[in-house]
Formats: sequence, structure tokens, C-alpha cells
Amino acid sequence: MRFERLATGVFVFFLGVGPLPAAAGPFTDEASKCLVTSTTRQERTELMKWFFYSVANHPDLALDSPPAESDVALANKKVADLFTDLVSTRCLEPLKNARTYENGNVFQQSFGVLGEVASMELASNPDVLKKLSKFSELLDKERIKAALGVK
Repeated sequence: MRFERLATGVFVFFLGVGPLPAAAGPFTDEASKCLVTSTTRQERTELMKWFFYSVANHPDLALDSPPAESDVALANKKVADLFTDLVSTRCLEPLKNARTYENGNVFQQSFGVLGEVASMELASNPDVLKKLSKFSELLDKERIKAALGVK
């Protein structure tokens, strides 16, 4: 497998958009913990920014103001540097152990946990929560209750 494909796959799975096995082994759990505890909140925010910039290119989103190429390039550089540092220095031993002893989707599972934490941090912001909950004002609550058999 080419390295570029591996790295891209890791980050796609990292963001929870790919299927992951339900249970990780103890070594993968340790690698996941390392990735989360070895990154700052700002680094996790940069990961989410990179993801946002990446998906903003999907034609179905058709943003009126797509991210500037200079912002995308900077986000790519930051994520590449972070990924390199996490894999080669900060979490080298836990990731190596997980690959040695568990042979599974170690990188996908570990980075998936990091992505979940980063997403939850962003989604827990009061301004984000307010925007996310706006749709509930438009729900047909009676229809939903009837469909679910709720009184």
C-alpha cells in the first residue's frame, strides 16, 4: 500500500466517515489515548478545520464562499506536520505496539477516537450548540410522536 493512500485513509477514518470495528484491543486503546492526550485542543481544532476545508470541496455543498487556497494549504501543512509528529514521535511506541500485537485497523481506530474527541469539543461550544439545535424549532413534533406511538 502506498504511504499517501494510508495517510489519507487514516484521516478519512479518523473523522468517523468510515466503518470501524466495534471493539479495539488494549494496545489500540493505548494508542488512542496517546493521540488524544498528546494533542492540544488547538491542534484538534486544526484537524477539524482541515476536514471542513476538505469537505467544502464536495460539489453538493456548493459553498458561496469556499475557503481560500492559502488557508487550505496552511491547514494541509499543519495536519501533515501534526500527523508526522504524532506517528513518529509523540505516540510512536503505543502505535508500534498496537500494530505489532493487534494487526487490525490500528491507525483508523486510534485516529477515529481522536476525530470523535475533536468533533465533540467543537460541537460542545454554546454557539455551535445553538445553531445545531435550531432545526428542532421546525420539527413536526406531533407527527413524530404519532409515528413513534408517543403520547
